[in-house]
Amino acid sequence: MPTDPANSQNIFVTQYDFWADYRDDIDAKYQSWLAG
Repeated sequence: MPTDPANSQNIFVTQYDFWADYRDDIDAKYQSWLAG
């Protein structure tokens, strides 16, 4: 179960400040990569 205390070591933490600052740049580079 996701709420099992044993799984608390496997939590994925989202860094909202990072994504707020860099999402547009990362998204543009990713879209360029997808386009080939």
